[in-house]
Amino acid sequence: MGAFTWVGSFATGVLKNHALSKELRYAAVADFEIAQFCRAEPGFGRKSGDTITITKIKNIAVPTTAVLSEHEDIPIDTLSIGTTGITVTALGRGVEYTSLSDELSFFDVKVPIQKKLRDQLAQVNDNLAATAFKTTYVCAVPTGATTVTWDVDGTLSTVATNNVTIAHCGLIRDYMKDYLGSPLISSCGIA
Repeated sequence: MGAFTWVGSFATGVLKNHALSKELRYAAVADFEIAQFCRAEPGFGRKSGDTITITKIKNIAVPTTAVLSEHEDIPIDTLSIGTTGITVTALGRGVEYTSLSDELSFFDVKVPIQKKLRDQLAQVNDNLAATAFKTTYVCAVPTGATTVTWDVDGTLSTVATNNVTIAHCGLIRDYMKDYLGSPLISSCGIA
């Protein structure tokens, strides 16, 4: 916190502190747009170690037909299972202030400092989530008014030749639902 400044009005011999508003106001905080699509891993938390391995069962390929014929064996598909590891890291920041600031301040300095640190941490988490979403292995690249090219190897190698349209949003929604089994489509507002 800054130093407290007393202003002298020496012509009249009065030493005074400017009047303060009784209300403490906070600067606006940016919207947290990305972190809302994240969720905590169920059952993982305190005393669970620093790493969790998430097992993913991938979708089975959809055949052109599933019709069976008499005296034919039932076709057998292959199930693919993959894992991803997530490691927990500590996040934190602090604000320095003196006990004199605490004693002389009109407002309780701990409350606004804690509030602004929480806002800062929420913004940091939102930025981390945005970075993770931007490094996805699945990218939809608009290549026509109603077509997309799927880039699924983690390296964006296709150049977009069209702006995103409602048709693209529908294709993305269908891909997320059919191939990724994503629960996000209900919260994305894509219908």
